Amino acid sequence: MDITFDLETTSLVISGLINLILVVVIGIRRNKTKDTIFFLLFSISVLGWVLSRLLFEITTDVTLFRSAQLLYFCATYIPLFLLLFIESFPRKEHSYSRGKLTLILTPAIIASILCWIPGAVIQAIYTDLDGHKAITFGWAYLFYFFYIISYFLLGIIKMITKHRKAEGVERNQLEIVFLSILVSSSVGMFANLILPTLGSFEFFWVGPLFSVFMVLTIGYAIVRYQLFETKLITTEFMTFFLWALILIRTIYSGSTQDRIINGLLFLASVIIGLYLIRSVVNEIFQREKIETLAKDLEKANEHLQELDQQKSEFVSLASHQLRGPLTAIKGYASMLLDNDFGEIKGEVRDAVDKVYKSTQDLVVVVGDYLDVSRIEQGRMQYDMSDFDMRDLVATIVTELRPNIERAKLTMDFDFDTEGNFTVHGDQGKIKQVIGNIVDNAIKYCPSGGIHIWVAHRPENKVLVTISDTGVGIHPDVLPRLFEKFTRAPDASKTNIMGTGLGLYVARKMIEAHNGKIWAESPGVGKGSSFFIELALA
Repeated sequence: MDITFDLETTSLVISGLINLILVVVIGIRRNKTKDTIFFLLFSISVLGWVLSRLLFEITTDVTLFRSAQLLYFCATYIPLFLLLFIESFPRKEHSYSRGKLTLILTPAIIASILCWIPGAVIQAIYTDLDGHKAITFGWAYLFYFFYIISYFLLGIIKMITKHRKAEGVERNQLEIVFLSILVSSSVGMFANLILPTLGSFEFFWVGPLFSVFMVLTIGYAIVRYQLFETKLITTEFMTFFLWALILIRTIYSGSTQDRIINGLLFLASVIIGLYLIRSVVNEIFQREKIETLAKDLEKANEHLQELDQQKSEFVSLASHQLRGPLTAIKGYASMLLDNDFGEIKGEVRDAVDKVYKSTQDLVVVVGDYLDVSRIEQGRMQYDMSDFDMRDLVATIVTELRPNIERAKLTMDFDFDTEGNFTVHGDQGKIKQVIGNIVDNAIKYCPSGGIHIWVAHRPENKVLVTISDTGVGIHPDVLPRLFEKFTRAPDASKTNIMGTGLGLYVARKMIEAHNGKIWAESPGVGKGSSFFIELALA
């Protein structure tokens, strides 16, 4: 085999290297869609066609006929995979029926088999008057010719149809990719199919060279519309470009010593380049994995939000349905205790009293759930007005004093005697918050007393403090005390009806007034203090 690296041979070597880059770039992608797979097969067919054309150019011995058969065999599958790629691009899964797929594959398989039958597609090889290798075609070449032409024309028609229907970025992708394939394929058919049919082999090497145009154009599409990983493309392009330069330098070395040095340099660049590409691929794979996990997490979060919304709606509906019967039970129990249906005494009165208290506790629990559902659904309504905070707290103390005395606790109420205590807010909601905190102090204070005072704070603010000598709060519970369903580990020993929602509702209501609420405690068994801070009107 006598190899002469003239302009034609060198251009074929460069074309082969660049097409190899395209095949490697697409082949190492981990998540391949159907259009990517078909484009990879199309690129492999083009690469095989270019390399076999190079082999045909440099071969002069008995393998020349086989290299020509390989050349036309590789060219057989170019229009087939191009057509399948056009059918599925861009990123659309296209499924073929068994009959349609058989109809598409059969002509290609027949044409590829005919390429290997001596005298069918290729009859003989000779050298023309200009010194170019020429081919005499056999009896099956007409079938081969019309197969190639018809598949390319069918692909062009599908390109035009898809382009008319596409919009936006997809339309731009179609324009760039299809234009590159159209130009390179048209030149290839003209130089390697039509002209040889007319007996001209002068431009037989031009078709593979124009495959470079396809690679460069798609490279632009990669950068412009990010069809593939730009970082990986850049790394591979620079690596393969360096390989090509060193390889060409090795081929054209003037002495054996230079060829050995350049050959070793080429080998070292290949090893380093492969490690570099591998590291970039691993980095991209990890990033894609993280992005996939992030998308899955986002979907799971959306699903959880939907479930939470459904839960809130269910709780709201259930709370409304429970409120009516509980109110009726509480009302009739109160009437019985007031002797409206006749005097009741002894154990019967104790039983009715327990029913009344339990129902009252249930009403509070249902109210908490209803408030939570309203807050989470954004349906909590606030009736804002100006009112005196000192007078409101005094009213709460007066209403709850019987409960405090019944629990055998002391009550102290202090306030600043001077200054304005008018705030702007929903008087009913603020009363509910303060009342719940005082009620909690009663429940969690076995002995001792409760101290409430109202005072001015800097920057025109008023502070309500409710302190007790009760069970206190554990330091681990204190930071999350105002979250949903948060209770002290031993809270159920003191109050079995607690839900851990009252303070969450209180925080949300105070925050809706642009205020602050927090708690402090020296520790378990040392009491606790709750603070509510609101701006003066």
